[in-house]
Amino acid sequence: MRQELMGQLTSNDLASRSIIRMGPHAFLQLCNKLRATGRLKDYRRATVEEQVAKFLHILGKIGLTVQSPFISIDPMRRQVVIFTMS
Repeated sequence: MRQELMGQLTSNDLASRSIIRMGPHAFLQLCNKLRATGRLKDYRRATVEEQVAKFLHILGKIGLTVQSPFISIDPMRRQVVIFTMS
């Protein structure tokens, strides 16, 4: 079931947009960029794509109810900014 869902996220535009609010091409580009930085990598239980999909799905579900000093959601521009401590 997990592989079937990931297949839909990476190939089906309608399913991808309804689940993670992003098209398959943009989703794969994001995953490749995150993987290239070395900060996110595949683990035994979850690939980078699965980790990113879970994160985006959660952000899509909570929408404007987020109240955190580390996350800023701009619905007009459809973007999320995450502030990190470095």
